[in-house]
Amino acid sequence: RQMEGKLRALFADSVETDSVQELIAKAIQQTISDSELTGDDLELLKKEFGWFKDEIWDFQFALSRPFYTVMEKRQPNSGGLLNITVNPYTCKGCMECVAVCDDDALRSVTQTQNSITQLRKNWDFWLDLPNTPKKFIRVDNLEEGIGALETILLNKDNYLSLMSGDGACLGCSEKTVIHLFTATVEALMQGRVEKHVARIDELITSLEKHVQQKLLGNMDITDPAAMSKIADELTGDLTFSAIAEKLEKQREAQPIDPAWLKRTTQLISKLKNLRWKYTNGTTGKGRAAMGILNATGCTSVWGSTYPFNPYPFPWANHLFQDPASMAMGIFEGHMSKMAEGFKAIRLAELELEGKYRPEEHDDYFKYFNWRHFSDEEWHLCPPVVAVGGDGAMYDIGFQNLSRALISGKPIKVVILDTQVYSNTGGQACTSGFIGQISDMAQYGKAFQGKEETRKEIGLIAMAHRNTYVLQSTIAYPSHMIEGFIQGLTARRPALFNCFTSCQPEHGIGDDMGEHQAKLIVESRSYPLFRYNPDKGKTPQECFELEGNPMMDEIWPKYTMNYLEGKRERAMELPMTFADFAVSEVRFRKHFRKAPQDTWNENMVPLAEFLDMDADEREGKYPYIWAVDKQQHLMRLLVAEPIVQSCEERRDFWIMLKALAGVDKAPETIEDQTDKIKAEVVQNIAAGLMQLAGGNGSGLAALASLPPVAVKPAESETDGDTTTATATDAMAPWLETENCTACDECININPKIFQYNENKKAFIKDANAGPYSDIVKAAEKCTAQVIHPGLPADRNSKDIEKWIERGKKYN
Repeated sequence: RQMEGKLRALFADSVETDSVQELIAKAIQQTISDSELTGDDLELLKKEFGWFKDEIWDFQFALSRPFYTVMEKRQPNSGGLLNITVNPYTCKGCMECVAVCDDDALRSVTQTQNSITQLRKNWDFWLDLPNTPKKFIRVDNLEEGIGALETILLNKDNYLSLMSGDGACLGCSEKTVIHLFTATVEALMQGRVEKHVARIDELITSLEKHVQQKLLGNMDITDPAAMSKIADELTGDLTFSAIAEKLEKQREAQPIDPAWLKRTTQLISKLKNLRWKYTNGTTGKGRAAMGILNATGCTSVWGSTYPFNPYPFPWANHLFQDPASMAMGIFEGHMSKMAEGFKAIRLAELELEGKYRPEEHDDYFKYFNWRHFSDEEWHLCPPVVAVGGDGAMYDIGFQNLSRALISGKPIKVVILDTQVYSNTGGQACTSGFIGQISDMAQYGKAFQGKEETRKEIGLIAMAHRNTYVLQSTIAYPSHMIEGFIQGLTARRPALFNCFTSCQPEHGIGDDMGEHQAKLIVESRSYPLFRYNPDKGKTPQECFELEGNPMMDEIWPKYTMNYLEGKRERAMELPMTFADFAVSEVRFRKHFRKAPQDTWNENMVPLAEFLDMDADEREGKYPYIWAVDKQQHLMRLLVAEPIVQSCEERRDFWIMLKALAGVDKAPETIEDQTDKIKAEVVQNIAAGLMQLAGGNGSGLAALASLPPVAVKPAESETDGDTTTATATDAMAPWLETENCTACDECININPKIFQYNENKKAFIKDANAGPYSDIVKAAEKCTAQVIHPGLPADRNSKDIEKWIERGKKYN
C-alpha cells in the first residue's frame, strides 16, 4: 500500500508513452529508501520486492487514454493499467489482431522456444489476476444495449465463455461470431443469476423463520411465573422438548397441520437444491449459461475436435438439417425444468404472504409452463440455440428452420453465412452471389459461376412475422452485440444471420476476416439490419437499417489514394459490389486489367454504367478503378455476372430502404431555407467550440444558441413536425487535441467526422447523418472527447431515446 501511493504519484507526473515497468521499478526503490526497517527486516523487504519484480517484469502494462487518463480526469487515483495478453494455447498465428490494431500494440515476430515460454508465463499470470473492475467496462445498460458493447470482453468470465483451443482455420470468422455470441449470453446471465440467487437465499431464510415461528406459535413464554415453575419441576439438563411438553400441558395447544409442515419443509428443500444447481451443480461451476444444438458442418467439426471442445456448456451435434427441430424438443424439456424452479419460488412467496390456497393454486401450478413465466423469469432461462452454416439453414434444413420459427417457441438461431458449403469443399449455396465461382458453380465457356440470385434468409424470417431478425458482421461488433441482446431478450424466436469469411473458400488472407466483413457492408453487398416485431405493427416501426454507411446514397463513397508519377493523388469513388468482389479470389475471373494504351471513351465507370438503360449500354465497357503494387491507377474491366450482381444488390438496398421508410419526402423551398439557417448557426457554434479547445469552456453558452428558432413549414399533413427551439438545441463539439485516432467515429460516419492533417478527428458536418450516429460515436470514443449536443430536428425515429443516451457526454 505504501508503494501504491508512490506509484500513482509517478503515474501522475508521466505521459502515456512512459514505460510502466520503469515507473514500477522507481516506486519500489523509493519505497525501500523511505522504509524505516533495518537489518534483516530491510533485507527481507528487498528480497520480497525482488520476487515481485521478477514476477511482473515481463508482463507489459501501459498508461492508456481510456483506462488511465480519462478515468483520472474524472476522479483522481481511479485510473487503471492496460495489458494485452495473448493466449498461447489458442493463438494460431493468423495475425488478424495485428492487422486490426494499427497502433503498433501487437507485432508479428518469429516464434521461438523462449517466446512460447514467455507467453505461457504471461498467460498463467493473467489467469491469476482478479477480474476487470466494472468501471472499466464502458457499458451503461447492457440489457438495453447502451455503450461500447464490445468492452464486455474485458470481463474474464465473458471472455472465457469459449475455453481452450479448437480446430478452426486460421482467422476463421465463424469462431469470432460464436465468441461474441457466447460472451453476450454470459454477460447477460451473470447479473441476473447473481440477483436471483440472492432472492433464493432470502426466501430460504424467511421460510425457515416462518416454520420456526409457526412451531413456536402455541408456546407462551411471556409468563415468568409459569416459566419459573417449569424450571423448578425439571431436573437435570433443560431441553427445548421438555419445556415444550410442560407448556403444552399447562394450556391447550393447537395442533400443527402435518400437510402444511410437510409441504413447507419440502419447499425449503427444493429451494436449497435449486440454489445448489445455480452455484455448484454437478460440474462444480453452477448452472450453464446456454445450450447449443449444432448442425453438422464447420462449426461442429472445429467445435468438437478432441480434446479442444471450446464450449463450457451443454453442446450436442446432430444431422446437417436437424438443429432447429432438435432445439424445439430440447427447449420444451429445458423449460419444464425451469418451471419447477420458478414454481418453488412462487409457492414460497405465496406461503410467506399468507396467500397460498390449495384449491386455487394446486391446479394452476399443475399446468404451469414457460408461457406463464414473468419477464423476469424468462430472462433467467438459459437460451436454447441452434447453430449452423448457410448450407444447414438456407438449404437442407430450411424446412426445419421455418417450422421452428413459425412455432413461436423462443429458440434462438445463429447462422454463420460463409456463402458456400465450407466443410465439404466449398460447394455452391443459395446464400451466394451471382457470379460467385465455387464447386458446382464453375467458371467456363457455358457458365460463368453461380447464376441464381442470393436467397435472403433475413427477409424470409421476417415473413414469419413473429421472429426477431438480425443481419450483421464482425466488423460492426456493437451492432452485432446489440442485436444479440435484443433477440435474446425477446420472448419470441430470434434469427441471427452473420456473414463470416471463409479464408480458403473465399480466397483471402488469414488476417482479412474483419477487413472483408467491413467491405461487404460498405459495398451494399451485405446490409446491416434488424427487425423487431415488438416495436410496432408496420415495417417502418419494426425494421431498421441503422449502422449502414451513408444511408442516403445508393453506393457509399470512399477515397482512393494513388500515385501519379511521384505525386500523391486522391479521388472519391462509389463503393459498389464489384469493389468488394475484386478483393476475393472467388470472383477474380470476372475482372480483366485494361492496359493503359487501350483506354478509350467507350470505357465507362461501373457506377455510371449501372444507371444506363440497355440502349445506352450498347458498345460500352464498364470498369472500376484500382491500384497496382506501385500504387498506380489501373482500370479493371467488369464482366456481365458482376454487373448483374451489382444491379441485384442495388435493388435489394433500395427495397430495404423502402421497408425501413428512411427515404424522406422532397423538401420544400421553406424546408431548405430553414435547414440552411440551422446548419449555418450550428456550424459556426461548433467551429467556435473547436477553436476554444479542451471542452469549450467559456463558449458553452454560445454553443447552446445554435439554430435560430425555426418555425416548421406549415403543412396540412405534417401536423406533428417538431423543431427544437433556441433554448433546447446545442451544437455537438469534439476535443480534437485529445483525439487518439481510434477510428471509432470515422467508422460510424465519415461524413460527420474526419481527420485533419495530424490525424486528429474533428466534426466536419454535424448534419451529414442522424443524431444517433453522433451519440454512438460519443459512446464508443475511447478518449471520451465527443460531445453530441442536442439536435435541432426532433423528427427522427426514437430521437428522445438518443437524446437521453447522449446527455452524459455533453
